[in-house]
Amino acid sequence: MKKPLILGAAGLVALASVVGILRYSDGPKPSPDTPAASNEAQPGGAAPAAALSSPAPLDAQSQTTTSQPPASTATQADADFSADGPPPEPVNDELDANDSNEVMSMWSAPGDAEDVVVNGIPAKRMHANMEALDKLRVGRQLELPIPQRNESLLAEITSTHNQLDTIEVWKGPLVGGAPTDNVIITRGEMDTHVVIATRTGTYSAVINNDTGQVTLTDEGEINSRITPTDDGVPIPPLDLPTPEQPQSNS
Repeated sequence: MKKPLILGAAGLVALASVVGILRYSDGPKPSPDTPAASNEAQPGGAAPAAALSSPAPLDAQSQTTTSQPPASTATQADADFSADGPPPEPVNDELDANDSNEVMSMWSAPGDAEDVVVNGIPAKRMHANMEALDKLRVGRQLELPIPQRNESLLAEITSTHNQLDTIEVWKGPLVGGAPTDNVIITRGEMDTHVVIATRTGTYSAVINNDTGQVTLTDEGEINSRITPTDDGVPIPPLDLPTPEQPQSNS
């Protein structure tokens, strides 16, 4: 009696499985074009994730973006003045348009010079034109009175540079002179030195920057007073014996 009941129960389970499979096969199947997840809110469900995070307004985005200031050029400017580069030019080293044709005299006229003696060397004492000293520029023409020659020379500044950052140097040829005739002006903190080189002589002037006093010296006077000396040391003659000739064995 028990065996038929067991077989009947097993048959019911198998029948229920077959009916479930058939029902699943007859139901609607998702289309390939249908998205797997929908962004539409379901009744009674939570809002979709896309609706929770809306993009920020354009004004808010612009406020959060800060513009970077342009890079400073001070570092590049400092790098240009390296120790290996050329020395810096003096300030205001070009002529103004108003006085480009003006010829300025460096000191007093030859007739106003005073005879003095400096360290045993005759020289001329004059007074400098401080305006000309302050307006030294490239392109400037300078009148250089030479009392020793009773004439004035004309020079033109054509180049300038600095030495040791504080000493200003100007150079230029003598107008109408030989190719080697030139003037070199070196201005320091206390004095200004002027060297005038010509075919017939060289002259050097020292200008006191505070008082404007000028002392002009003829370099030929200095050279003529140099006493020639003989730095050689005389050596007495030495009596050396005549070397003997070796005797030949015949």
